[in-house]
Amino acid sequence: MKKCIRCQVVIIKKLRPDGTEVVSAAPAPGPPRQLVEELQSRYRQMEERITCPICIDSHIRLVFQCGHGACAPCGAALSACPICRQPIRDRIQIFV
Repeated sequence: MKKCIRCQVVIIKKLRPDGTEVVSAAPAPGPPRQLVEELQSRYRQMEERITCPICIDSHIRLVFQCGHGACAPCGAALSACPICRQPIRDRIQIFV
């Protein structure tokens, strides 16, 4: 609720100088700020999950047996997983 800037009383309705009530328009459409921040945070988390942890530039295209992954150029050059250090036996190509 809005308050009067002079006396801090909660404003219940607005009146014109002639005493008639001012009909307020609907609030401007748009998502609340908290929702926007939450969605931005979730987007960043999703991007982090699909971004190559080595070059931090490309999307993950290969997955190793340990469950970690990398982009194709970085994954081709590896002999051990950069996250858990397990040896890489096979590379499984994924499509995101």
